[in-house]
Amino acid sequence: VNNGNWIKGVDISSILSVENSGYVYKNKDGSDGDLIKILADSGINCVRVRIWNDPYLEGVEKTPINSYGGGVCDLDYALAIAKRCKEAGISFYPDFHYSDWWSDPGRSICPKAWEGMSVEEKAAAAKEFTTNCLEKIGETGVTMNMVSIGNETNNHMSGEDGIENIAIILKDAATAVRNYDENILIAVHFANPESSNYLGNFAKPLDEAGVDYDIFASSYYPFWHRTLDNLKRKLDAVADEYGKLTMIAEYSYSYRGSTN
Repeated sequence: VNNGNWIKGVDISSILSVENSGYVYKNKDGSDGDLIKILADSGINCVRVRIWNDPYLEGVEKTPINSYGGGVCDLDYALAIAKRCKEAGISFYPDFHYSDWWSDPGRSICPKAWEGMSVEEKAAAAKEFTTNCLEKIGETGVTMNMVSIGNETNNHMSGEDGIENIAIILKDAATAVRNYDENILIAVHFANPESSNYLGNFAKPLDEAGVDYDIFASSYYPFWHRTLDNLKRKLDAVADEYGKLTMIAEYSYSYRGSTN
């Protein structure tokens, strides 16, 4: 819930790459349409867009063909999407991975520019990167109600392992958001709510480290993450113990049934 309204969102991080590949989105009547306008007309009021630091091969021109793939998703792509969200009246939700490519529970590769840095130096770099991105996104005039500092940061962040090191980076990233606009809600994002000690593994050490955030977000993939009732219990525990808002930041389900 944000400002008394439900957030109805979708991740469209790869939209530019899809469009540049020649695919066309369609309106209900079959005519060509703009996906962001289609979403707005369908009740979507927020889109999440992942932001990678430098998702390109070294020593070559920064073009899509020389990227790591996955939709490119650098700041320039995010800015182009933000401008279109502004026009459509949809809020923009930046999802900082603090890596040159995907971060998830199994990996978070250190950005090339941060290699050799200590965890404290990476935290300072994350603060600077966050500030720069938010300032440029803000210049588009798009509304930003939330920012995610990290993506599924269970085990790794920017080449660092363990929640204690992750918390060091999160603290500086959160400071950047607060300094930019204290009204923007800060989300931290974890996965695997099926684990037996979700509260202790993540929320407690963040509290002990003094990480400043508003929303404890979880991924929810039913195939791996058990029932909605279990998810609700885990998120309610965080809300009750630490006074945080909670939300599902990622969701997907099998739509073709079992292949077994």
